[in-house]
Amino acid sequence: MNFNFLENTWFAVNDTVMLGSSVGYVEKMDKMLKFYGKLSDHFFGGFASCQTQFEPGTFAGFDGIEMSVRGSENRNFQARFYPVQTDMTMSYAKGSYIANFKAKKDWTTVKIPFDSAEFFWRGRKVSKIPPIDPSQLKGIGFLISDKIFDSSFELFVESISGYKNE
Repeated sequence: MNFNFLENTWFAVNDTVMLGSSVGYVEKMDKMLKFYGKLSDHFFGGFASCQTQFEPGTFAGFDGIEMSVRGSENRNFQARFYPVQTDMTMSYAKGSYIANFKAKKDWTTVKIPFDSAEFFWRGRKVSKIPPIDPSQLKGIGFLISDKIFDSSFELFVESISGYKNE
């Protein structure tokens, strides 16, 4: 299943929501997504992110996502999966399931099994939240907070699709 992520509206959310001064931008270009910017540790900042939303059920029946990406080497990115609010997650609104990955300078395929993602809320792991249910996802995004403040970052995403284990 190829998720046509470029049809969706993507938006940036940076540490400026908490008075930080990192900058992150997201744009669609040449049939790919470009997420780029620079982190700053001023005012205890240090993250930049982008995200989109989609219909719950989009990834139902899949075991994970597979992405074709390239970008800044030696930078740690996060894939973030946003669930539909339930009674269990209501107390942790805006929390997300997180899985880490690295980009390379050349195009590479990154597979992220859903069962490797852990639920975090405001930077803290929440262990009492059940494992990710792909049928209840309503959004996906990328975040960088690797504390490398002296150089800019970029992540290009050519495709995002669901995959099933054989």
